Amino acid sequence: MKSLKSVFLLTVLLGWVLFPAVAAEATKETKEVKKKDTVAYRVSMDCHECEQKITEQLRFEKGIVDLKTDLKTLQVDVTYKPKRTDTATIARSIRSLGYEVNVLAPEATASQKSK
Repeated sequence: MKSLKSVFLLTVLLGWVLFPAVAAEATKETKEVKKKDTVAYRVSMDCHECEQKITEQLRFEKGIVDLKTDLKTLQVDVTYKPKRTDTATIARSIRSLGYEVNVLAPEATASQKSK
């Protein structure tokens, strides 16, 4: 009976010590899985129908999480999961609709947003 209590106590103590480490590792893995990047493209769109076509095309692309189009600046901002897709695949998808596509440098994206 005494050894059963000892085993139980040891098991509880071991779980109490190890649980925070296991939980921290699981949280780290979850954050890595949820990593997202954003890329901005300059696209040769000229009307609202162009915006709609691009939105419809990218809506079903794997890995794309969010999409914003701005006809005034000819910019398309795409938030995506790097493990599921990449910038070249996204650009290729837009080009397949017949548009010219250029990736904007991060500095250009920031200056466009400040205007």
